[in-house]
Amino acid sequence: MLGSIRPCKDGYAVTLINKKDRKDRIRFLPGFSSGDFKLLEVKQDPNSYKQSKVLVSKGGQKGWISYDEKLIKVRVAAGSKKTVKKLSRRTIAKPGSHRSSPPVPGRSGSSKKTAPRVRHVPRK
Repeated sequence: MLGSIRPCKDGYAVTLINKKDRKDRIRFLPGFSSGDFKLLEVKQDPNSYKQSKVLVSKGGQKGWISYDEKLIKVRVAAGSKKTVKKLSRRTIAKPGSHRSSPPVPGRSGSSKKTAPRVRHVPRK
């Protein structure tokens, strides 16, 4: 399946992902070989990623590869209006609410108070 299409200076950088083993990927970078695979054509639709596809060949076989909607989730760009609104709602404290200090690593969440650790420094 198609993993990504990124325009670059000399063409496109394309990533293909194996559906069965998602860590198995093939990358097409301008000026570099991708083994037996060849990137023949890229059709990128800037309005809808679902319509984007690439033509790839291996040996005598050719085929169009596109995004798989069931396996690929498109991330919202950082700083978009929806993301900013969601974050601001979470981070703004409501009046009357009290937030405790952040948890200390290595301590359990119990409410027992323990004596503070005393540090002894040897004298010369």
